[in-house]
Amino acid sequence: MLARTDRYDMDIHTVGCAACGLVYTNPQPTKAGLDRFYRDHYRDFYLGEPEPSVATIQRQRKGERCAEAAAFMRDAGLLKPAMKLLDVGASEGVLLRAIGDAVPSSQRYAVEPNAVYGAFAIQHAGCCWFDSLDSLRAAGEGGFDLITMVHVFEHVKQPVQQLRELSALLTPGGAIYIDVPDVTTYGKLNDLHIAHLLHFGPDTLRRVAAAAGLKVQVLERHVPIMHPRSLRVVLRPEAGIQPEALQNLKEGWPQTRRAGRNVWAQHRRRWPWWRRLVHMVRG
Repeated sequence: MLARTDRYDMDIHTVGCAACGLVYTNPQPTKAGLDRFYRDHYRDFYLGEPEPSVATIQRQRKGERCAEAAAFMRDAGLLKPAMKLLDVGASEGVLLRAIGDAVPSSQRYAVEPNAVYGAFAIQHAGCCWFDSLDSLRAAGEGGFDLITMVHVFEHVKQPVQQLRELSALLTPGGAIYIDVPDVTTYGKLNDLHIAHLLHFGPDTLRRVAAAAGLKVQVLERHVPIMHPRSLRVVLRPEAGIQPEALQNLKEGWPQTRRAGRNVWAQHRRRWPWWRRLVHMVRG
């Protein structure tokens, strides 16, 4: 056990895998529960705003952050004329809008479970919208040159399976771009919460990719605008790539423990007087 509480005092327990070192929530919510959470409650709970707006995008500087991500993709050779791309967990479609500005001839697709946000993304990014990967596949869509997941992969229950499913939607030579929080930089309880089921460092992110048959082309740390310090990785399918032997580097374990000790500063105002007293007595 690395941490027994979380940002919202929801009794989320964070542990580390003894075999591979991955930091994750245990026990995890059910898939059905997560689907309901992201469809109906996630943005209202985290942002306090159930409906998207241009004002919110501007206030949170999402356009600037996504323009920087699009510039990175351009420099990495991922953006090409007339390309077909998919953003999984597209929210308001801000990243698709930024890529569309960089490559106007691109065909842009969004997977976003919240219908209100999906409708906004259609208008904001000029994209096609689906509420799930299942509905995307049912419509016969595929052949994507690029698939992006920006601060989404850490929400996934089955990361290897997810990467395999995305890889099957790529064209030959296609790539997957992933951006996740960097567990090795954690330090506050704010880093732990119900939405993030997995917490990756460079080693565990690379190992998950290899287990899914994907080779790391680029893996680097960066500091996004108004986002936690993160890792971004470019992955490409490679025939014959083998999962690496398990080893536990305890990547991010000390940082997660430190975050889990940040209880008093985070929760003292929401706790009743008796719980504050118990915490002070127990130290």
